[in-house]
Amino acid sequence: MFDEIKLAWGGRDYVIAPNRVLGAIAAVEEHITMVELMRHVVAGTTPVARLAFAHTALLNYAGVQVGSDEVYEWLIGDPNELMRLSDCLNTILAMMMPPSVRGVKSEEAHPTMGVVKSSRKVTRR
Repeated sequence: MFDEIKLAWGGRDYVIAPNRVLGAIAAVEEHITMVELMRHVVAGTTPVARLAFAHTALLNYAGVQVGSDEVYEWLIGDPNELMRLSDCLNTILAMMMPPSVRGVKSEEAHPTMGVVKSSRKVTRR
């Protein structure tokens, strides 16, 4: 039903297998739901801190040991990377919708869906 999710953090790639994506969605929804995210997108009021917590949950679920404060800083810290916030938001929304719901065949899914890259070092806490 789901495609694998590919994430990059700290110069490493991480993959969430299709049979684990629903668990990743549940981890994200501990912080914000798909409906809430969509409402914020329409209103133009993305809650950056909640998005940082959600993205941290996704990264942690994939095996990345990173804290939400570091993800928050990565999201907003570099004015030359203003697309990070949008990319992160789009990644989470796309992940939450299986290709069949998005109206595409699995092999036609957006090629960068689920890929949010960071050059940050992975820190252990």
